[in-house]
Amino acid sequence: MGKDRPGSPISSPARFPAGAVVWDLNYRGDLKFLRQARLRERSGRLQVHDGWQLFCHGWAAALTPILGLPDDDALGDQFAEAARSLRPGTG
Repeated sequence: MGKDRPGSPISSPARFPAGAVVWDLNYRGDLKFLRQARLRERSGRLQVHDGWQLFCHGWAAALTPILGLPDDDALGDQFAEAARSLRPGTG
């Protein structure tokens, strides 16, 4: 759910375990699961990770040899920043 169908795999009243790592691997769609986790991030001491970063880092790694770019760990973050306005579900 979330990427191809709207919604979240958990209901709104569901609780995350204290100190949990929550990683929404979606990078498109309604991003409801990510929003649910972010709402509880501080109170539940959660570590919330966004699939957008993984998506951008994956594309950076794939395009680096094709485009002859230097191998740089920060390139994925640069891709994410450059494509921020194109990201679905954030506007």
